[in-house]
Amino acid sequence: MKDYLSYLNEYYPIRRSKEDKEKFIEYIKEEVIDYNVSVETIKNEHNNIVIGDVENAKVIFTAHYDTPAAAIIPNLMLPKNKVLSHLYAFGMPIILALICLFISYVFTSLFKLPDVVFASIYVVLYLGSYYLLTRFFTNKNNYNDNTSGVATILSLIEMNKSDKIAFILFELSNLPFL
Repeated sequence: MKDYLSYLNEYYPIRRSKEDKEKFIEYIKEEVIDYNVSVETIKNEHNNIVIGDVENAKVIFTAHYDTPAAAIIPNLMLPKNKVLSHLYAFGMPIILALICLFISYVFTSLFKLPDVVFASIYVVLYLGSYYLLTRFFTNKNNYNDNTSGVATILSLIEMNKSDKIAFILFELSNLPFL
């Protein structure tokens, strides 16, 4: 059996841009020979890779194939402790907002600028830093999100050649806040 995890991380570590995703889709079409492979476009935004006959399958395995940005502040998943998870999810943007408020205040106080400039600086700082922290950097280390899922799907395809099984690789990154 092929070591899909290593192969994907070597040749397709980033599946974030349109071009990256198109190359990956072509790879899947070439790699999967025992099933029909098609691309289903949803609302002209998302290209899901459908492998096999979904309508007649008894079991459908899925994973998302696109990769996230590398956040400077990690997106921690704390499912067993909902309080900490919510504090982290809501606390980080609040901390970022407070830091941006402080920087805006210091800058406008130092140069004696009007309040409208303070508000403008704050908005630009907050939105710019939020974008940089969550969406800007390319993440080449995607073993867990979601290269492991794609490798598992490809391994299942290799091991199970049956018309009772189908697979869907979803594209998620065009959704807001992903």
